[in-house]
Amino acid sequence: MSNSQSRSLTAIQELIEVVAKLRDPDGGCPWDLAQTPQTLIPHIIEEAYETADAIRQGDRNAIVEELGDLLLQVVLQAQIASESSQFTLAEIADGITEKLIRRHPHVFGDVEINSVEEVNENWEKIKAAEKGETAQKPTLASKLSRYASTLPPIAAGIKISQKAAEVNFDWESVDGVWDKFHEEMAEFEHALKHEDKAAQESELGDIMFLSLIHI
Repeated sequence: MSNSQSRSLTAIQELIEVVAKLRDPDGGCPWDLAQTPQTLIPHIIEEAYETADAIRQGDRNAIVEELGDLLLQVVLQAQIASESSQFTLAEIADGITEKLIRRHPHVFGDVEINSVEEVNENWEKIKAAEKGETAQKPTLASKLSRYASTLPPIAAGIKISQKAAEVNFDWESVDGVWDKFHEEMAEFEHALKHEDKAAQESELGDIMFLSLIHI
């Protein structure tokens, strides 16, 4: 083990101990003690966005700080879960380690892969098998359903559009997009005139998808 790796393990252990102290009913922090996995969800999302922004800006100090805030959320979730014997940080680390080894048989096994495309294809096959999907290659529908249920709406829309384009389910030119946009606008106006709120929401969603993803 290198000195850098040893120092990293020591630093993480110190963080674990600090978080445990913050959650200690005897002398801990009232705010930390009041937190639950659910109340921390907004903080996880906020820290993820702030981390992404720091990376885009290329600010070394900000990246270190924001990654630390994000790491805190992982350790804090694990600490809360361990208090009720749900799971531990060790289980989290073991789980991702096993997943990385399992999904990289070309590194940790004897599978031969020669390109990034082959890596991605094999990754998706292994992922599908883990989730009990029977197809040799994950179906487009199975991919899209996962994005819709796990990502924020706009992020899901972008991801779904990208995946659909990979199988040529897309317009060949912007003219087709504009035609569809005008069609959806007409349908939205029709829903407004008939005071059909369900249809209004549906058509407005179509317009937003076209506006944000394609135009």
